[in-house]
Amino acid sequence: MERRILLHVSPHDGPLAQRVLQSAGVDATVCATAQEVATELARGAGALLVAEEALGDVLLAELARYLAAQPPWSDLPVLVMAKRGADSLEAQRAVERLGNVTMLERPVRTLSLITAVRSALRARARQYEMRALSQRKDEFL
Repeated sequence: MERRILLHVSPHDGPLAQRVLQSAGVDATVCATAQEVATELARGAGALLVAEEALGDVLLAELARYLAAQPPWSDLPVLVMAKRGADSLEAQRAVERLGNVTMLERPVRTLSLITAVRSALRARARQYEMRALSQRKDEFL
């Protein structure tokens, strides 16, 4: 089970969010491009934190491809750091296409970011636990 979170936010916010999360004991990897996100997802991730403005067609296509290839028990949590104000088309498209999305409106309080990420990673860990229990049950039967 992968316990790290991938960060695809602005060049300023990425290192800052990484430091905040690492200080809270969360393994965080900054991805500069949509291709890097795809590469790191293939290596394994517990969750993804992405800035709303990064949700362009290329990234959405990469994420949709990755999510479609997941096994049925798997549901990668995606946390979107939303722009302040009205819901944007990018945010609406992310919710529609990605499924397991949590919106975090900016500016995000440090504690809110940490708790949202920990919650997403706990939910991901439960998916793996349930899968393991199901496999053991099947092996027993």
